[in-house]
Amino acid sequence: MKFEIENNIISSYKRLSYQPWYAFAEFVDNSTQSFIDNEELLNELFAETGEKLSIIINYDKVGDIITISDNSIGMNEEDLSRAFRLGQPPLNPGGRSRYGLGMKTAACWFGNKWSVRTKKLGSTEEYTVNIDVDSIAKELGEVNLDIQKQASSSNQHYSVITITDLNRKFAGMTLWKIKNYLSSIYRFDLQEGVEILWNNEPLKWVGYENELHVTLDGVKFHKEFGFEINGKPVKAWVGVLGKGFGSRKKAGFSIIQNKRVIENSYKPISIFGEQEEGGNDLVNQRVVGEIF
Repeated sequence: MKFEIENNIISSYKRLSYQPWYAFAEFVDNSTQSFIDNEELLNELFAETGEKLSIIINYDKVGDIITISDNSIGMNEEDLSRAFRLGQPPLNPGGRSRYGLGMKTAACWFGNKWSVRTKKLGSTEEYTVNIDVDSIAKELGEVNLDIQKQASSSNQHYSVITITDLNRKFAGMTLWKIKNYLSSIYRFDLQEGVEILWNNEPLKWVGYENELHVTLDGVKFHKEFGFEINGKPVKAWVGVLGKGFGSRKKAGFSIIQNKRVIENSYKPISIFGEQEEGGNDLVNQRVVGEIF
């Protein structure tokens, strides 16, 4: 299988300006979009087995390994070959995986060695591809990747990405941010029953409904509004968090596309002021909203 990428570029991926939660989100995007593209079939299957879409992310700092696994539709050899073509647009260009870059760039950013092991529902073969970033970077010309195959039951369906020889380690506040940002980014998936586990802990999204300020008349500070940008409709709401619920980290607008947060804590200057991430006044602690 051809790995269509400039050899001297692949090693530069580790220096990309990623935040770890957005890099992890690249894999979750692939898993959730795979489910969305095959939702009817998978929902019928899950109804029979009692399962749900499950995405499991584990980061082992001691073992220097990251694994991301899911029970979505999986990939056959054709799907896998497509996934390794740099910049190849996905079959659904309007979905979450829009540019054909995510899995490859994120995996190389995290570590120097990684693999994909996958099995598509209905297929009778499991496929595994191994990537050694440093070895590929030294190759001259086109790189051909070996696909390992083995027989498997046709009713199995999964993908497992394993990343080792990590380029960076995460601890403390960064681990807290990864968990909380992923919960925010996939708030709608979580509310609809998708299971996302971070180091064996299910992610949860509480939302704002019970945190908004309520007047003496029992009215919540919540207002819907809308506008257009280049002829495209935008729907939104803005609210005020109640006393004890506000914080600079929580305040601001979430920008949402395809039921997925693409920017957290957007703080337009006209509302929140010119100070980066807002000042420490009540506006920057308690004004919150979502823009679709």
